[in-house]
Amino acid sequence: MAQLKAELSRLPGEAAAADARLKAESERLTSLRDRLKHLEADRKKLEIEAESRRSQVQKYRVQLSQIKSNTEYQALLKEIARAEDDIREVEDRELVVMEEVEQTQPAVKQEQAMLQEVTEKTAALKADLQRREFVIRAELDKLTAERAALALWRAQALHSPHIDEAEPARMAGLDARLAQLEQEAADNLKAMALQTGAAGRLSLKAATSAAARHAELTAEIADLSRQNSNLVSLQLSLGHKRRLAAQCGDQLQAMIEQVNARSFKAVR
Repeated sequence: MAQLKAELSRLPGEAAAADARLKAESERLTSLRDRLKHLEADRKKLEIEAESRRSQVQKYRVQLSQIKSNTEYQALLKEIARAEDDIREVEDRELVVMEEVEQTQPAVKQEQAMLQEVTEKTAALKADLQRREFVIRAELDKLTAERAALALWRAQALHSPHIDEAEPARMAGLDARLAQLEQEAADNLKAMALQTGAAGRLSLKAATSAAARHAELTAEIADLSRQNSNLVSLQLSLGHKRRLAAQCGDQLQAMIEQVNARSFKAVR
């Protein structure tokens, strides 16, 4: 049981690690997309800037035909030369950006595929973790229920010795042992209540009720036994004792069936 509890305690960590991997992959894709978006924006700005300077050069060339002064003509030629140098510088920058765009686009597609793969693996892993959790909880419930049932079976096995016992001290010892076993069963059912899900609460409630009724019937048998410790009305009470013992068996079987129903629901 300790091994099962240890495995159960590791499941949230495995799920968290899977989520962390998925988050990291998603953040990488977001970063690449943002990078590509900024590069596209830079390329567009450079394209607009280059086109603006080409338009300016075109205007200068139109003005050349209208200038009559050689000084002004030479000055305008220099302006055209500077503008063309600027255009080449902008185009060079644009080429660098375009190369980065061409390198980033495949990286984005590759990361998209990777994210899809990690997403699918994460979903499959978490589904498997959920299945493992259900199986482990069902096994824990089964083991805990078996402990509760064993305690009640042992308690029931003491009914006949209690009925037959006439020595007060020994009867008191049997009373203490019966109380211990009934409490052991109740504690195991409480432990199940802490680990069961909503789907199993109804069956667990019925099992707890059956165990409580078993404890009540055990107490009734013990009371009758104490009343007959001096052999007074033994034959009159014996039939009632047997009826109560039979009812204890029925309640114990009811508890086992309810717990099994809870375990079955957990692994469906």
